[in-house]
Parts: sequence; C-alpha cells; structure tokens
Amino acid sequence: RRNEVFFFKQKTAYEIAQRLVGSEMCIRDRYQRRVHGENKKSMVEKGDDYTSKAIKCKEEGNNFFKMKQYKEAIASYISALETFPDDQGLDVKPLIHFNLGVSMIQLSQFEQAIDHLSTALILKPDYFKALYQRMIAYQKLGKYQLALNDALKVKENHLPVDKIDSIIADLTTKVSLSQVLLLL
Repeated sequence: RRNEVFFFKQKTAYEIAQRLVGSEMCIRDRYQRRVHGENKKSMVEKGDDYTSKAIKCKEEGNNFFKMKQYKEAIASYISALETFPDDQGLDVKPLIHFNLGVSMIQLSQFEQAIDHLSTALILKPDYFKALYQRMIAYQKLGKYQLALNDALKVKENHLPVDKIDSIIADLTTKVSLSQVLLLL
C-alpha cells in the first residue's frame, strides 16, 4: 500500500458557489473510491460503510446549519448525497434534499432550493414540510400560482401551519392581480 498525501486547497467563494464541494473527510473518501477503482458492485457490498459516512456528512451539515453557516451546510449535504451509492440511503435522501432546499432558501438561491425540495417530494410524496418550503421559494420568486398550488396542498392535508389561510388569501390576490396585468 502506498502512502498517500492529501492536499485540500482553500476554496474561493466562486468555487464554493459553483460546485459546493463537501467536507475534507467526504472529499477524501470520494477520492479513494476513484483511485482504487471501486465499481458499483463493490460499493453496494460496502453500502453500510458508505451509509455511515454519508450520515456523518449529513450530521455535519446539520451542525453547520444550526450555526447559520449555510454554504458549509450545503457543501456537507451535497457530499452526503454523493457518498451514497445510487441504490442506498433512499430513506435519508429526501431529508438531505430537504435540508439542502432550506439552506438554499436562507442564501436566496430559490431556483436551486425548488429543485432540491421537488426532488425530496419525488422521493417522498407525503413530505409536506418540503411542500411548504417549496411554496415559500416559489413565493419569493414571484411564482404565485405555483406557490398557491403548494399552499392548497398543505391546507388539504390539514397540516398545522400558522396562518395558512391568510397565506392562501394573499397568494390568491397576487395570482388575480398578475392575471389582470397580463390582460392589460
């Protein structure tokens, strides 16, 4: 076995915004998988090992989120997703996509947030917290009809969301106004 040295260069803000690579541990693990040429079959055989590493990355992201370090949280969540083999972690992936979406909302990256929240909903259709957060992202982008659709689904499922009726009324007004403006 060769001695390997790992270098982790400091990321620029541009690199973080473009790729958002994960924690050094997760980067090292991905690098080792590539160097040692592990194929999908061997990854599946080692699924528990990858699952535990992915969970560590997710927990790291949760800690960053609690400290309001959203870029670092996003990097850790993405590393967690990349660490899972394709067919592993199906119960955890919706949570990670949800966490990614909420972190991206905090950074006003609403389009990317919608992508991750939608993925969480595809993986877990009854994930109504993701639906509510997606509604918020749509609302921030001025996509009021889509936000209204999500708000109505939230209400339809009797979720205990504060002021959902006033949110729906506000969105209905905005949708109506946008339709009137289109007619002018």
